[in-house]
Amino acid sequence: MTDVSGLTAVVAEDEAINRLYLARVLESAGLIVTAVKDGEAAFVESTRERRPDFVLMDVTMPRVTGLESTLRIRAAESERGLSSVPIIALTAHGRAEDRLACAEAGMDGFVTKPLVEGALWEEIKRVLALRADPVR
Repeated sequence: MTDVSGLTAVVAEDEAINRLYLARVLESAGLIVTAVKDGEAAFVESTRERRPDFVLMDVTMPRVTGLESTLRIRAAESERGLSSVPIIALTAHGRAEDRLACAEAGMDGFVTKPLVEGALWEEIKRVLALRADPVR
């Protein structure tokens, strides 16, 4: 795994146990984590002046879904002329149409639940590498 110590992440997950697990996994690698329980809070945290290095976004959440939150984040970035924060979908639905819906909303990565820690790290590494070298 690429050194991620000191990077910041937002974990948007409505299930408390999943939110806690993800935060602990990321914090154990030295990341600074803000964990939120819905898409509205994810939007707020992702568009602050000090933006996260990436977002793990549950697709299915109450109030504002991960897809809706991502669309709002991308619109705000466009309005403000900001670069896009990497957003990785977290979902129990791994069909091709689910992947397509996430990509169309503006998500950069995709991880299915139940989470496998190695797969999560590989996707984080892949998405961060794409941002570091957008020509890939």
